[in-house]
Amino acid sequence: MPEEIICEASDNCNLKAVKSCLNCTASFCETHVKKHYTEPKLQKHVLVDVTGDLEERLCQEHHRLREVFCRTDQKLICFKCALNYHKGHHFADEIEQAGRQVWSIIFYPFS
Repeated sequence: MPEEIICEASDNCNLKAVKSCLNCTASFCETHVKKHYTEPKLQKHVLVDVTGDLEERLCQEHHRLREVFCRTDQKLICFKCALNYHKGHHFADEIEQAGRQVWSIIFYPFS
C-alpha cells in the first residue's frame, strides 16, 4: 500500500495530498491545489499525481518527472533529457510505440 502524503501548503494542514506540483516541488490537498487552477501564475505549473518520492523522481535540470526508461543507460530520465542527451538510445517499449504523441508533449506541452 503506498504511503499517504500530507499536504505541504502549511504546517497546520494535515490533509491527504491529491496532487504534486513539479514547479513548486510540493504536494497539495484538494483545498490548497485549487490555487493552481485559479491563479494565473500558478496555472502554468505542471500538476501530477501524488508520489512519495517527488524530489527523487524529478529531473534536476528540467524539473520534469523522470518517466522514460533509457535501456541503453539503464536509468529513468525525463522526456527532455531523452531528446537532448539520449539520442539514438533505446527506450522502454511503451515509449517507443507512442512515437510522435510522446514527442509532441515535449514540443507543445501546453497546447
